[in-house]
Amino acid sequence: MENGLELQIKKVLPSRILPHAFYDQAIASIPGVYPNSQIIATRRVGYLGKNTSSLYSMICYKESKDLSEVTISGVVTNKNRAWSFDVKIVESAFVDTLLLVLEIIADLPFDKSLQPTGEKLR
Repeated sequence: MENGLELQIKKVLPSRILPHAFYDQAIASIPGVYPNSQIIATRRVGYLGKNTSSLYSMICYKESKDLSEVTISGVVTNKNRAWSFDVKIVESAFVDTLLLVLEIIADLPFDKSLQPTGEKLR
């Protein structure tokens, strides 16, 4: 990514409930793991553009209200494929980075390097 930021994207096992389950689990667990956390932005389920077969969920949070680091984390599903993504950034770069992350995840279903190779997932 730009400015030396590293967006971690991983293939994950697809599930029909994945975007919803990711969001529900994050909302339930973040306050327990980080008692002084601050949720900055969330999306339980959204579509990526007009591609209604691509769904995503996302949560943006600070582990502590006193920290300047923000985590942007989420999942994307497209038909029988799914990816998780994470990036940690300084708060001052949040808006620009969030927009860039949305652009990148919108292209995940079309990125040939992230497509299934025909191998069975175990």
